[in-house]
Amino acid sequence: MINVLIDKKDNFELIKYKIASILKSELENQKKLAKEISEEKSKDYDIKVFVDKINPLSIYSESQTQNEKGQLPIINIIFDGDDLTLEGSGNVGRQKVRGTYYIDCYAFKNKEVNKEGDEEASREADRIGTIARNILMFDGYRVLDMSKTVVRRYVTKREKMNSQNQSAENVSAMRLIFEVEYLEEDLEETSYTLEEIFGECILAESGEVLFEYSNK
Repeated sequence: MINVLIDKKDNFELIKYKIASILKSELENQKKLAKEISEEKSKDYDIKVFVDKINPLSIYSESQTQNEKGQLPIINIIFDGDDLTLEGSGNVGRQKVRGTYYIDCYAFKNKEVNKEGDEEASREADRIGTIARNILMFDGYRVLDMSKTVVRRYVTKREKMNSQNQSAENVSAMRLIFEVEYLEEDLEETSYTLEEIFGECILAESGEVLFEYSNK
């Protein structure tokens, strides 16, 4: 019986937040460097970073003016899944896994007179994707500042995604498929018992697994 409360985060979650932290801090640094050239140039790096947005396009809401929407490029990080790598894994203690993260870089451009804006949106998404890839593949982030957890990381693929809807006429996105090899740690077995629980697991007709306590 496990005698400690499972209230920790697994490494796949911590890595997701670390990716977001690296992107946000480096974008702020890029904005600072660009500001040395001009205030207008620094706006190119004013990119918002999100985690786990299921519907990122909801950020382009009707409550914003068209001009505000056009100034809101975003990057959204989502964990897709991971697979066990047998080499380097143990049956207990830790397992080596390869996880996939989506780094989705969205751009919005307004329609103008005699100008649809779709080409601009597409190029802007490419630009944001290029910035994100160069940050994450920077030599200093080979293990994402998590040397005891991350083994290596790499961008394996780039995909283009485009969308049209009422609130955002021209939205384009560049998806970076970012793979990370890392270690997942198991709970350590302890030699003391807080409380013993006796009972049995029963499969209900609904398919739910129930636990019935017994008095001992």
